Amino acid sequence: MRLIVALGNPGSRYDGTRHNVGFDLIDRLMQSGDYEPLRPWRKLFVARLSTGQRDVYVAKIGVFMNLAGEAVSPFLSYFKIAPEETLVVHDDLDFEPGTVKFKRGGGHGGHNGLRSLISFVGRDFTRLRLGVGKPPDPRRGADHVLSRFAPDARVCVDEALDVGVEAVELYLSRGLDFAMNRINSVA
Repeated sequence: MRLIVALGNPGSRYDGTRHNVGFDLIDRLMQSGDYEPLRPWRKLFVARLSTGQRDVYVAKIGVFMNLAGEAVSPFLSYFKIAPEETLVVHDDLDFEPGTVKFKRGGGHGGHNGLRSLISFVGRDFTRLRLGVGKPPDPRRGADHVLSRFAPDARVCVDEALDVGVEAVELYLSRGLDFAMNRINSVA
């Protein structure tokens, strides 16, 4: 079994913000495939997809970003899914809007959702990082990720979400190495 989980903040107040691009990707992924509707499971919203080879769960956290570990850890434990079989989709300040990159393991880089996940499940999960750009003032990172994209950046992000859907589909069908080589090589 695998879990693909998006980080974001719950509630319509956060729809369309930089911090919620992971949620946006999951929404687009579910429109493109044969997924059940998301249903609540403790602190997650989860759908199941049977690919023929293995079951895949797609989820959005149902708590605020900084509590992501509390939401994801019980699910992994209950369904006996290893962190290595988990793909976390999240926003990343280190990339410009429109950038999509895979990464195996690593630290949190100041991302509170990743910090929480690492404290509960360790570092061995894979990430799909969606660029949201750096704030003009580095001291205003929280305000930046909770704001919405300018219209021209939003166009880039919408295109990146299509690439992100392709990335997840490649990850599921061809494995991480193939998907990483294909997606990370795109400029």
